Amino acid sequence: MLKILNWLCLISVCFLSIQVFSYMCKDTIKLYKSMIKSKKVHSQKPAIPTIAEELLNKIAK
Repeated sequence: MLKILNWLCLISVCFLSIQVFSYMCKDTIKLYKSMIKSKKVHSQKPAIPTIAEELLNKIAK
C-alpha cells in the first residue's frame, strides 16, 4: 500500500511540474513574439522624417 501511495505522489508531482513548465513556456513564447513584433515596427522608417523630406524637396524645387 505504501508503494502505491509513493507512486501516486511521484506521478502527481511529475504532472504538476509539467503543468508549471508548460505555463512558463507559454508566457515566454508570448513575450518573445511581442518583442519580435515591436522590433519590426521600430525597424521601419518613421513617418515624420519622410514627411519632412517631402516638404524639403518641395521647398527646394
